[in-house]
Amino acid sequence: HNTLAFDEADQMLRLSRFLHARWPSRGDLPAGGWVRDHRGNRHAREVTAAGRAWEVVDRVAGPFARVALRWHLAGSGWARTGSGAEGPLARIGLSADGPLVLSLEEGWHSPSYGVAERGIVLVARARAPVSRLTTRITLSQRPQVESDAPASHC
Repeated sequence: HNTLAFDEADQMLRLSRFLHARWPSRGDLPAGGWVRDHRGNRHAREVTAAGRAWEVVDRVAGPFARVALRWHLAGSGWARTGSGAEGPLARIGLSADGPLVLSLEEGWHSPSYGVAERGIVLVARARAPVSRLTTRITLSQRPQVESDAPASHC
């Protein structure tokens, strides 16, 4: 999912395929929400949108040593940039209050239950004491669709 992982650990302990233990505490924020896992790590996310631009601010705290923020990218044609990635659908830039190591990696996504497909994942890794990661997503303009068919006048 498009979220972060503390010390590369799952948010909950997996007991079986569909059963998890030690569910995180959670709550709402005006433009997002927060969770606190059983280890004491806290993650608050707020999202704002203005037209074709989105900003996602992730605030983290707790006893973690490392954090990894993952964005699963749709389609193909993505290229790494100095601050993130750019593709035919969008440009994604990341920043933080500490050093970030960015990479494009192969990952998986599930378009429907029981189906897993390979995909590209933008990963931003940082070490404590990082406390704020900001993602800016700018959607590309929609391509003009040309047609030889006459316009209908209904």
